[in-house]
Amino acid sequence: PGVGSFVFRGEPGTGKTTVANVIGQVLHRYGAISEPNVVVSSGTDLLGDYVGQTKTKVKEKLDNALGGVLFIDEAYEMTRSPGGFGMEAVTTLVEAMTSEQYGQVVLIFAGYKPEMESLLNANPGLKSRIEHYIDFHNWKPAHSTDFFFQLAEKDSFMLPSNIQEKLMDGFNLLASLPNWANARDVKSLLKAAKSAR
Repeated sequence: PGVGSFVFRGEPGTGKTTVANVIGQVLHRYGAISEPNVVVSSGTDLLGDYVGQTKTKVKEKLDNALGGVLFIDEAYEMTRSPGGFGMEAVTTLVEAMTSEQYGQVVLIFAGYKPEMESLLNANPGLKSRIEHYIDFHNWKPAHSTDFFFQLAEKDSFMLPSNIQEKLMDGFNLLASLPNWANARDVKSLLKAAKSAR
């Protein structure tokens, strides 16, 4: 039996792409897919500029992911495009989900939770073919602090001994701001700290 398709819902930097790569490795190790590769795309990458080009772009991505995983980040962007190209992309993906040719491609649609609901509601055929939903929650300050220390250690970047509490307070504040991007912003903060030193 097939693995089925996934929807990953969550804010930026919560680990959706990382988990997709792990899923590809695990499914390959257990023989559920023939290739460990994860092809990463965005919703806008699948859209053409003229009638007929969208279907070709979608099929190219599916061909690249044959036997593996096609991870579509910000998948909801497909339904926001003018000219109906986005709905053509969604329809092509729905057709692929039931075709023999692409039956060995595990599809993962990812993005913000409200926008993903809009995508799924835009095409009932898509929603009915999704078997797995995984919600990714925003990081707590302790997680961000731990990750900051891990990255710093990996880069041999020495931190002051009294920095942990300050980082916790800082991440607590940052996490309350709109557009906080979790791991992505932790990486940016460490990069800024290294540049400042």
